[in-house]
Amino acid sequence: MIGGSISGFLASRLGRRNSLRLASVLFFLSALGSYHPEFLFFDYGKADWNFLIAFNLYRILGGIGVGLASAVCPMYIAEIAPSHIRGTLVSCNQFAIIFGMLVVYFVNYMIMGDHQNPILIKDATTGFVCVSPESDMWSVYNGWRYMFGSEAFPAAIFGLLLFCVPKTPRYLVMCGEEDRAFVILKKINGHTIAGKVLEEIKQTSKEKTEKLFTYGVTVIVIGIMLSVFQQAIGINAVLYFAHVSLKAPEPKAEEWCKPSSWVSSISCSP
Repeated sequence: MIGGSISGFLASRLGRRNSLRLASVLFFLSALGSYHPEFLFFDYGKADWNFLIAFNLYRILGGIGVGLASAVCPMYIAEIAPSHIRGTLVSCNQFAIIFGMLVVYFVNYMIMGDHQNPILIKDATTGFVCVSPESDMWSVYNGWRYMFGSEAFPAAIFGLLLFCVPKTPRYLVMCGEEDRAFVILKKINGHTIAGKVLEEIKQTSKEKTEKLFTYGVTVIVIGIMLSVFQQAIGINAVLYFAHVSLKAPEPKAEEWCKPSSWVSSISCSP
């Protein structure tokens, strides 16, 4: 929510490309911080409130990056892509998100290797759940660190590849750099179409302010309800808790990721 709410401001001030670079930095810092929350400040492996606060702050950084990238990526694609493949590229962006959710299950599966999931037991007196001392404690002490740290690799690749793409023509026009915008448009669309597209951008790049219900109440309500229904259908619960609801009573390490992988595979199917 934080990343999405500030995405418009950052996209206008920093530009679409630089906003995505900032998102990649947030991803990278979140991955390294989640891998080693105690870095510089606390004792390694000491579970206390300081550790929990630091860990959650790094996760919040990652969440801000997700919100920022989720809003700016479609904006960048829409402004840089030729009109005849624009919709296809936006769909590819959505597919990449779902496919990444599938890939991470297999990454975690490889990280677990031959290790077993910890056995959880419930104290009959207090009702608290704790880890049995007879469990394989590797995932409790080290495994989760590698799983969070694995995020750093795609984050770094994402950030480096952003140095290979240009700024969007619309942003350049907004900054008064029409010549640079034309050069980029010419590479993408050719000389003839580039001039027409540039004129269209110049005509629509001026900011306008309208009343809230200028386009009707129905449009606003439909837009809000689309977001509400997206969450209300419960897909997040399925993706986050599939491994809990579908797992065997005492799964082995090689079994724990299968249900979640099946769910994500179905999500990736056309």
